[in-house]
Amino acid sequence: MQATGNKIKLHHAAYDDSFERINSENTQLFLETGPGYFHVLLTGTKPHHILAIEDFRLEHDLEQEAFSSRCELIKQESRILSFERYAQVRCAVSFHPSVLVPELLMEKKNESEVYSFCCDRAENNRLWSESIHLLNIKILFQIPSLLVSQLSYWFENIGFHSVISSLVYAAMAGGDDRFEHKVLINIRPAHFDLIITKGQKLVLCNTYRINTASDVLYFVMFALSQLGIDAKHAQMIVAGESELSESTAHLFSTYSGNAGMAEPPHYFEHNAISRKVSYHTYYSLFNLNLCGS
Repeated sequence: MQATGNKIKLHHAAYDDSFERINSENTQLFLETGPGYFHVLLTGTKPHHILAIEDFRLEHDLEQEAFSSRCELIKQESRILSFERYAQVRCAVSFHPSVLVPELLMEKKNESEVYSFCCDRAENNRLWSESIHLLNIKILFQIPSLLVSQLSYWFENIGFHSVISSLVYAAMAGGDDRFEHKVLINIRPAHFDLIITKGQKLVLCNTYRINTASDVLYFVMFALSQLGIDAKHAQMIVAGESELSESTAHLFSTYSGNAGMAEPPHYFEHNAISRKVSYHTYYSLFNLNLCGS
C-alpha cells in the first residue's frame, strides 16, 4: 500500500483475526516515530496480546510541516488509527539526542539550559522530560511541536516518551544471570543506541552514527574496552533494523559467542500474529509498555 506521490509506504503490516471485532476502548496503542519511520502497535490490555502492527516508512529529513502532512496520510491509510478511542496511548520519539541527568540534581527551570549545554536545540521543538525512578535519572528530549499538537489532538490521553527510555527499561528488565553485564545494541538506519547495564545499575547509555555493521562493532568494542568489560563475559543483545542488526549479531557472535537477536518481551502472549512479527526490529516499540513503570 502506498500513498499518493510515494510520500509514505506501508512497509509491513499484520492483523489478528479478531481485529475487525475488537472494542478499541479495551486496547493499548503504542506509537514510535523518528526520521523516516512511523510504527503503530495495538495490543490488548490484560493479557498483552498483539492485535495489529503497522510499519510506515517516509522520507528522511523532513521539515516539521511536511512531516505533519505525512502523519495525516498515515492516519488515513492506517487501519489501526481508524478507531476513535483507546484505553491508553503512548508515543516514543527519536528525532534528536536524549540527555540523561541525575534526577536529584535537576530542577524543572534548569532543564532547557542543561539540554542546550549538551545538545543543539532545534527551532520549533518542545523540550520534554521523563523520570526513570528506578535509576533516579531524568531523560530530556526534544519533540517537534507540530507533532505534539497533532497527536494530542488525535488522542487526548497520549503520553510521550523517548525511545531511549523504552530501551533503558528493557535493558533493566531481567537478563541471563550467567553474565555480569548486559549490552543492548539497538540499530537504526544511520545510528545505533548502546546501553550497558550491570544488574540494576546503568553503566553506559550513548548513541553513535554508523554506516555499516563494522562501525557498530568498533564503537561497542571500544566502549567495552574503556569500561574494562570483557565481551566474552557480557550478554550481547542486538535489536533494530533487520538487515544491519542480523549482520551485527553475526559479527559479535564471532568475537564473544554471547551475541543474539533480541527476543519477545515475556509479558506478551504468543498468538497467531506473533509469528508474523520480527520482534527485534520493533524492540523499542514492544518495550514502550514499560515506560513510567
